Amino acid sequence: MIRFGFVTFGLLLFALPLLGGMVGVLLPAFGYFPPLGYEGISLLPAALFWAHPHALTALFQSLYIGLTATALSVVFVFLCLALEQEHRAVHHMMKLVRVMLGPLIALPHSTIAIALLFLLAPSGWLARLIAPEITGWMRPPAFGFVPDQSGGVLILGLMAKEIPFLLFVALAQSQSLPVKRLLTLGRLHGYHGVASWLYLIWPQLYPLLRLPLFAVLAYALSVIDMTLILGPTLPPPLAGLILQGFTDPDLAARLPASFAAFLQLILIIAGMMIWVGVAKLCRLCSILLRHHQWRMRSISLVTLPPLMILGLSFVLLALGLIAIGLWAFAKSWPFSANLPQSYGLHLWRDSAEWGLLFAQSFVIAVAASLSSIGLSMLWLEGRHWHRRSLSVMTLLLFIPLLVPQISLLFGLQVALSYLYLDGKLLTVIWLHTLYCLPYSWLVLAPALVHFDRRYITLARSLGSGPWRCFWRVKLPMIAPSLASAFSIGIAVSVALYLPTLFAGAGRIDTVTTEAVTAAANGARGGAARAALMQMALPLLGFLAVSFFLRWQQAPKKQA
Repeated sequence: MIRFGFVTFGLLLFALPLLGGMVGVLLPAFGYFPPLGYEGISLLPAALFWAHPHALTALFQSLYIGLTATALSVVFVFLCLALEQEHRAVHHMMKLVRVMLGPLIALPHSTIAIALLFLLAPSGWLARLIAPEITGWMRPPAFGFVPDQSGGVLILGLMAKEIPFLLFVALAQSQSLPVKRLLTLGRLHGYHGVASWLYLIWPQLYPLLRLPLFAVLAYALSVIDMTLILGPTLPPPLAGLILQGFTDPDLAARLPASFAAFLQLILIIAGMMIWVGVAKLCRLCSILLRHHQWRMRSISLVTLPPLMILGLSFVLLALGLIAIGLWAFAKSWPFSANLPQSYGLHLWRDSAEWGLLFAQSFVIAVAASLSSIGLSMLWLEGRHWHRRSLSVMTLLLFIPLLVPQISLLFGLQVALSYLYLDGKLLTVIWLHTLYCLPYSWLVLAPALVHFDRRYITLARSLGSGPWRCFWRVKLPMIAPSLASAFSIGIAVSVALYLPTLFAGAGRIDTVTTEAVTAAANGARGGAARAALMQMALPLLGFLAVSFFLRWQQAPKKQA
């Protein structure tokens, strides 16, 4: 009975929402939309979409941006790992990166986009720093890096977010490999560190990174919040066209938008197939290079410039984050002035409104994080009950990361509106939980799967019951993993834009929805305030986890 209830609960929680989301977008994509009188299957939505003058351009632009950002992120992660032991400068840079990895991962995508906007816009801080002494500009120039119609700045923003995440996953997974022994083996045969990583380590590490890479690729192919801030806009990528159709006051626009959402799903599959094909080609090239015994002894001159570019990009991100802080408190900052002429709290006058927004975001993030931890614990504790059903549910667990948000959420919004569940706080928390759960599971799974059950056996032999063993023995031992999952869950929840937009139905706002709206409308003060709160929420989570771990690991005084 417990097994049946557990499996049924998992299916209700995951399978039904995912099925409802897919059905809700597929039916309008092929002409079935009863609210407008379309009660038969037709190709009208497809015809309306392909009639858009920029449909094909948006499609290829999404593919180019997603694949380029993901490929460059992987290349930079590989170079950082391969050159860490080869160059002192890279070694010191990696030391700093390891310290900053948590805060960098916690930065929401929209915060990074706002930082780059404040720095690279025609009237951004970079233009103010070089005007008028260097350029002679007394007013903002007619050109700028943002919005960028080529998609280059959007690619830069995606890389600034995804490189820390992929680096974190790679460092964690590489601990299960004999990296030092393989590097020593390579050196004994005269191979450079990059060659040792390419020939010996990367073929073993890459399979462990495949799922996170696919999640990164799926997000990059369908990103919307960063697109709204950084461009391109004429035309936007496919996700931008979809959002325009879904938010159009004319409900008929949802038909071609639904077909475009269906195409977004096909685009994700196509992007993954291209990625797999290129990965196999790269694997073949590395085998050929190894066969010809290319030891890459002089490759440092080739690899250092990309690392310098990577360092420069993070310097730009740091300057952008500083610009956010300046704009949040700037009272007067005319163009060509390097810094604000005066500071004040006039932008924070509506403190009650901003406090409510912050509190609401905090409640949603904490509730979603705790819910995802509880469900992950239940999931992993019951892995011995019904292995086949649990394996199916584990596959369902990662679908929200691999399916484009805008495709899944529109269909889910249709289902929620039919059930009168949209615009409810609990609905937003539940949807945030679906997206936090995969990350909590990834953090908790190693600790729970490899937990030494002999501790439980020993506690049971001393007379402790199952619940006492769980609370007094198991939970304290996996506390670091629980704390990490909690902080990561808060960071993931705070960053969610589309789930809040669709499930909240305009009645539930968070700091992220406010930040994206303000930045897209050019309200720099409001965007800066919201971005500061976006950074504050994950930081509070990391600080709470840090204090908790210090308290737990501190020696306890004997009574």
